[in-house]
Amino acid sequence: MRKFFLSLLVIGLLLGGVFQQAQAQDKTLALNLNVGAMTNTSFDDALLTLGAGLDFLLGEYIMISPELQLWSYKFKFDVFLLNPGAILNFKLKNFFIGGGVILPFLISGDEDIESGELMPKINAGLRTNRIRLSLYLITTFNDLFDEILLGASIGIVF
Repeated sequence: MRKFFLSLLVIGLLLGGVFQQAQAQDKTLALNLNVGAMTNTSFDDALLTLGAGLDFLLGEYIMISPELQLWSYKFKFDVFLLNPGAILNFKLKNFFIGGGVILPFLISGDEDIESGELMPKINAGLRTNRIRLSLYLITTFNDLFDEILLGASIGIVF
């Protein structure tokens, strides 16, 4: 497991150098690596999140943010979900708010977890030149806002 996390760190640092050079030229692209936690509204489930995302700045007020998160269910490190997604954010200075979709896939473990269906995600946060803080809500299209996951993450921006 240590090798896995060390590999993620090395890849992130290498990619960060490439994206930092691109960002220094025109500042329209940024890579962020983040860590966070999620829970449901009854606070009986907890998930650790590790993620990477890109922020494409389109003008002064619009940011498109594709992302990839790895979730560890109940911090046990035996059940993992991989979640690609895309968010359309509206930004005002360093603050952003937006919504999009994610598509979780169970990649290991045998928990009875919904996997393979699009889920809406709403987020808001703060992004500076070096730090990205996000608060987000994930639900299902079938039971919109009946089943909710709440999350928070903090990341480094390259």
